[in-house]
Amino acid sequence: MRDDGDVLPLKVLVPLPAYGPFEVVIEHTALRLAVADRALLRSLNDSWEVPGAYLLLDRPDAEGYWGAYAGKASPGRLRSRVLDHLRNKDHWYRAVLIRRDTEYGFHSAQAGWLEGRLYDLLKASTHVRLHNGNRPNDETLPRHEQAALETCIEPVVGLLHLLGHKVADSPVTPKRQRQASSSGRIGLVDLIAEGLLPPGGRIVSKHRRHPGHAEVNADGTIRVGAHVSESLSDAAGKLCGGGAWNGWAFWHAETEEGLVQLSVLRDRVRERRASGGG
Repeated sequence: MRDDGDVLPLKVLVPLPAYGPFEVVIEHTALRLAVADRALLRSLNDSWEVPGAYLLLDRPDAEGYWGAYAGKASPGRLRSRVLDHLRNKDHWYRAVLIRRDTEYGFHSAQAGWLEGRLYDLLKASTHVRLHNGNRPNDETLPRHEQAALETCIEPVVGLLHLLGHKVADSPVTPKRQRQASSSGRIGLVDLIAEGLLPPGGRIVSKHRRHPGHAEVNADGTIRVGAHVSESLSDAAGKLCGGGAWNGWAFWHAETEEGLVQLSVLRDRVRERRASGGG
C-alpha cells in the first residue's frame, strides 16, 4: 500500500439502478472517463458527443495478456465514433472514453495527440496486443500543450489497472522523472519529459556501415526490430550485430532541425535544469 501522498483521488459516478456505464471524474486534471461494456454503450448520454480519445479493450486471458485499440473522435461525437465500432470491430468487450470535464473540452489536435500517446503507452506494455495497424500520428500540438496533456495519462493507467488490465511494467511517471533529475543523470525519460523526444519517436543511425533506426518506447526502452533494449548502447549493438558503442553519440533524433545527436539533446536538458528552466 502506498502512502497517501501517492494516492490518486478519483470520483466514481455509478448509475442507479446499478447497471449501465459508470463515469470517473479526476478533478485536478478536469478529466472525465466513461467505462461502458459493449452491450450498454448506447446508454451513454449526449454529453459524450464531443472530441476525445477512447480505448477498446479485449478481455484479459488466463496469463493477463489482452488486446486493445486506441482511437479518437476529432472533431466531435466521441459516443457516435465508439458506437461505429459495434459494427466493424467484434474483438472488444468494453470501452473507455476520455474527454475534458470543462465547457470547451479537447480540440482536434489535443485528441489526436492523446490517441497517439495512449498507443505508445500500450505498445510499450508487454501484456498488450494492439489492434491498430499503424501508429496514430498528430504532431501539430505545441510542446507546452503536450506537457499539460501528460497529466491525463496517469489517471487512465490507474483506471485500466483497476479494471484488471495491466499496462507497462515501468511506465513513465512524474515520480520517475523526478528521481532521474535528482540523481544528476539524464536518461531518455528525461528527454521525453522535456518534450525533446516523443514517445514512439524514431532514432536513427548515421553510421556508414550500420545504417538503420530504432523506436523509443514510452518507458525509455528502445525497440530495434523485435528486440527491446534497456540502454542506447545495447540498442546500437543490436543494430550493428555486436561491439561496444557509445549510444548517446551513435543515435540521432528526428527533429525539426533535422537529425540531432542524442548527446546534444541530453546537454540541452542539463542546460535547462542548470538555469532553473526544467
